Amino acid sequence: MANSSFAPSPSELVVASSLTSEAYGELYIDDGVNIEQESTTYVKFYFSENKLNVQGSVDYTEGSTVVQSVSVLNVQAAPAAVAIDGEEISGDGVEYDAENKVVRVVFRRAAARRHGR
Repeated sequence: MANSSFAPSPSELVVASSLTSEAYGELYIDDGVNIEQESTTYVKFYFSENKLNVQGSVDYTEGSTVVQSVSVLNVQAAPAAVAIDGEEISGDGVEYDAENKVVRVVFRRAAARRHGR
């Protein structure tokens, strides 16, 4: 069923790992109107050994649907390092909430820090 009431907006990916510290999920995006799609986005997420792997295709780019941050739940201690595409980031883009045991990476701030902005 097509649903045009879905308004593209910035999103947060929340990783809630299992007792084995693993998680898996998928994201599918299309125009929300047509049955036959000209382009779509389909991405798979896999979290294991404190690493989030993302694979897929981002062919549907209209609107502003973007994953702007990732929160990883049940993290027992602040991470020693966080990297995006192999580049370590720190500062504003990485937050650790010790009380709730959550690490949050905000991509726009992290990307700006990676590029010296």
